[in-house]
Amino acid sequence: MKKVLGIALLLLLGSKVPVQAQFLKGIIINRYDKNAMHHGKWKYLDRSHGRRLICYGRFDHGKQVKEWKYFYPEGNLRMEEKYTWEGDKRLVDVTFYHENGLVANKGLARVEILEDKTHYYWFGDWVYFDKQGAPEKTVTYNNGHPVQYIYPDGRVEVLTDKMPSTTIQFPGR
Repeated sequence: MKKVLGIALLLLLGSKVPVQAQFLKGIIINRYDKNAMHHGKWKYLDRSHGRRLICYGRFDHGKQVKEWKYFYPEGNLRMEEKYTWEGDKRLVDVTFYHENGLVANKGLARVEILEDKTHYYWFGDWVYFDKQGAPEKTVTYNNGHPVQYIYPDGRVEVLTDKMPSTTIQFPGR
C-alpha cells in the first residue's frame, strides 16, 4: 500500500512540474539587478482600472532598451519607442498613434543621462499626420525646441527665440 501511495505521489508531483515551470516563467517579469535597478522584461499595469496594461518593454540595468510600447486606456497602441545607442547617448525612434491606429507623428529623440538629471529631447525632423493619415507638417527640432515648420503646400516658418518669424513661400512646392 505504501508503494502504491508513493508512486501516486510521484506521479502527482511529476504532473505539477510543467505548471510550476510556467508559473516560474512569469516571475522573471519586473525584476531588479543586484543594485536594485530595473532589469529584464517589465510590464506596467494600472491596477486601479482592472490591471489595464499601460506599457511594456525591457530594461538593461536601469536603462530602457530595445522596443517599448505604450497603450491608450481602451488598449490601442498609443506610442512606440525603439532605443539604440550613439556613443554615450541613447537614440530613440518614437512613433505616436491616433486612437484610430494611424500614425500621429514620428521622429527621433535623444536621452542624455547627466549627473543631476536625465534629459530627454526631440531633435531633427518630426512628421505630423492628421487622423486620416495625411501629412500636416514637418517640424524641425533642435535640442527639444522647434526651429522650423514646413507645410505640405510649401510654406516654411522659421522660428527665432521660439516665436515664428517670416513665412517663406517656395515656388513649385
